Amino acid sequence: MAPKTSGSYTARLCAREDLPRLGELGDEMHKESVFHQYAPYDADVWVGFLDRLVTSNSGFIVVIEHADDGIVGYTVDMISPFPFSNSEFHVSEYGFYIQPNHRGARGAMLARSLVTEVAKDLGAVCITAGTSANIDQEKTRRSFEKMGFETTGNTFVQRL
Repeated sequence: MAPKTSGSYTARLCAREDLPRLGELGDEMHKESVFHQYAPYDADVWVGFLDRLVTSNSGFIVVIEHADDGIVGYTVDMISPFPFSNSEFHVSEYGFYIQPNHRGARGAMLARSLVTEVAKDLGAVCITAGTSANIDQEKTRRSFEKMGFETTGNTFVQRL
């Protein structure tokens, strides 16, 4: 799949040599997410998970690069059959992070566009995505709707 470029941003599929940087960004993402309350971040565990994803057929990672700053974000997407069907596949976003100083620029839109292309190429019939971070939920909803998503519900977490 060819990279997508707009201005100083490029979105492309992840290579194994990108994984150490994604481990660093994973720590930033974890600190912003609600999940930091439930479990500590372990870069080795995260990078191991990403490595298995990159080397298998269970998903893919798109990285967002800035001409001056290198990799500034990524999206982790998994593909699987619906649990009630063996004939149709869906892509589920597992994580999407872009550094705060690069939000609102073209990088995120490029990444989502490439995710859509890859999902279609893999035969998926839909993509699901959500938010669990300390971000502007309304702005995020509007951005996803601009990209063709529809809002179908909310994410709920129960502390045990």
